[in-house]
Amino acid sequence: QRASGSRHKRQKRKIARKPRGYWLVPSNQRSFFDEFAKNNNIKQPNDWSQVSYQQIVKAGGASIIKQYTSLSSTLEHLYPECDWKGVTIRNRVPNNYWEQVENQRKFFDEFAVRHSITSYNDWTKVAYQKVSEEGGRSILKLYPSLLSALQASYPEYNWNPKDFKTRAPNHYWEDMENQRKFLDDFARKHELREPSDWSRVTYWQIVDEGGGTLLKQYPSLVAALEAIYPEFEWDISTTRSHVPQSYWKDPSNQRKFF
Repeated sequence: QRASGSRHKRQKRKIARKPRGYWLVPSNQRSFFDEFAKNNNIKQPNDWSQVSYQQIVKAGGASIIKQYTSLSSTLEHLYPECDWKGVTIRNRVPNNYWEQVENQRKFFDEFAVRHSITSYNDWTKVAYQKVSEEGGRSILKLYPSLLSALQASYPEYNWNPKDFKTRAPNHYWEDMENQRKFLDDFARKHELREPSDWSRVTYWQIVDEGGGTLLKQYPSLVAALEAIYPEFEWDISTTRSHVPQSYWKDPSNQRKFF
């Protein structure tokens, strides 16, 4: 135990003396992981499933791992010759890591490289579930749709909502917090600061920007606003509350109204 502790201290001292920019070089990053694997008897990809993010940090690899979105993405980048399919890596990142937009963008940048996404239009072919499965679930939970996440990470692009596969998880839109988050984002985007400002908004504007499933749960736009923002007084006569064509022919919608 004592010998192991002294070896760990020597390794940390050795790492601390590295010149500036040393850990930006992939070959140096790989050397660190090679040494870590040797010290921890890791001989095949599946052995890494026993290693945690925090273990890498404690061994002195914080400067390396923070350049990637997760431990699994680090390993995939440094060992491209290995087959990582079916290997479950313990990908925990620091608290609030995914709340920082620069980390979200880093994730999407790496996702884009893996899937040969070279222009923002290529994202229209990407499904919500695909991003979630590849480690983006914690990011997507922060937004009402994939499109909203991309808009936050790449504000320099002009995104067209109609082109995107923005399906959220099952029952996502039944959660009032998610509904409010969507309308909060919509309000910021369109500079809606007072209840009366919503009189400029049409039902179909909400639909076009990804809120169709949200609105389907209410008989009108004004009903949605009243439910989601109960702290405000809404003037029904000034809010444009159109519903989809044939909406009232559905008995379930008629019952919802009554």
